[in-house]
Amino acid sequence: MNTTDIAILTGLTEQHIVQYQDNFSLHTAAVSPFTVLCEAAKTSGIDIRIASSFRSYQRQAAIWQAKITGARTVFDQDGKTVDVTKLAGMAKLDAVLLYSALPGASRHHWGTEVDIYDAAAVPDDYKPRLLPEEYSETGPFWAMQQWLQKHAAGFG
Repeated sequence: MNTTDIAILTGLTEQHIVQYQDNFSLHTAAVSPFTVLCEAAKTSGIDIRIASSFRSYQRQAAIWQAKITGARTVFDQDGKTVDVTKLAGMAKLDAVLLYSALPGASRHHWGTEVDIYDAAAVPDDYKPRLLPEEYSETGPFWAMQQWLQKHAAGFG
């Protein structure tokens, strides 16, 4: 692995990234397959939108710092808020690591990791929390999740 590959994997470069839409960025190789996937989903009434995409090392570090200090909400497996200011050591790390990778280790650095939701399944003012309950059988994004399970691999 060369230094460029390492820089891409750890979020220390953006040379592999292009602006996509709504101020989100993707890896250049992901744009076409992702666009085609989204268009195909629309024929099934699913409006795939990006909630989060590429993050630089610095952005991931800011998110991590905000969560570890309690300035940003941390959730447990059941979607309940965790007060990390009352935790210490491994308990605090485990709480944050449940949904947030360490800076330098996030797949968002690659530009191929996207957090998505189905805008057709919720009101326009809905703010996705990206929690498992939203993608479960009783959640608003269940139909999208099922569609992706069936079709996503066909889009690369």
